[in-house]
Amino acid sequence: MIKEYSWSVTVDGGPHEILCQVMNNKYVLWVDDKFEKTIYRKSFQLARGGLDETLELWGKTCHFVVWPSEKVEFFVDGRSLNVQEDDENALDTSYEATVYRFRQKMRRCSWGMAVLMTLICICFGVIAWRGVDILRWKEYIAVVLFVLGFSVIGIFRWR
Repeated sequence: MIKEYSWSVTVDGGPHEILCQVMNNKYVLWVDDKFEKTIYRKSFQLARGGLDETLELWGKTCHFVVWPSEKVEFFVDGRSLNVQEDDENALDTSYEATVYRFRQKMRRCSWGMAVLMTLICICFGVIAWRGVDILRWKEYIAVVLFVLGFSVIGIFRWR
């Protein structure tokens, strides 16, 4: 099954149509019914923060963005085509503001992970200090160390 996204934009007085077809591991972009580009998903795309491809269309800088939530968005000259221009209460939809909000969210998540890791270490230390036999916990220790290592990578990735 092919999933499609389409956007309409007026550039320099001329109407244009953009179509994105999502197929398995690729995004196929069509501009004004002409093939423009095939963009392939990257390995671990969700963990890497999504996909951001810069294009030059009609003499304007455009960004094709796939967020980690699999939301597909298209920006022309820094403005998102996914929202209605009439909504005066909407968030700033410029490319820079959207990327800034995403990075801020990831930083908050990394601080949350740091707090969680600290609490896990404190709990483990308190249990060991209280004299509980932690040698029976060999299986759990391996899992905890794996989670802590993965979390540390996540924290440094988003800073």
